[in-house]
Amino acid sequence: MAKATTKKVNIKDITKKEIKSMLSEILGQKFTMDEGKKYGFTKDTLVAHTPNCDVQIKIITPKTGVIKYEEIEVEE
Repeated sequence: MAKATTKKVNIKDITKKEIKSMLSEILGQKFTMDEGKKYGFTKDTLVAHTPNCDVQIKIITPKTGVIKYEEIEVEE
């Protein structure tokens, strides 16, 4: 009998997809939005076409093994 495998849920991918969708919807009310893949960018990149110029919006999560960013404390 074949061993059943289950795919691990990647919370970062799910969260990026949700945020990307929200940004597209909100910014799409004012600008034309495109998927970055159309322009050779990564799958988690959006392009906003504004009257003055295009803006690339990258949705990035912390590196592997890290869920949250840590704030850097600056000594005065």
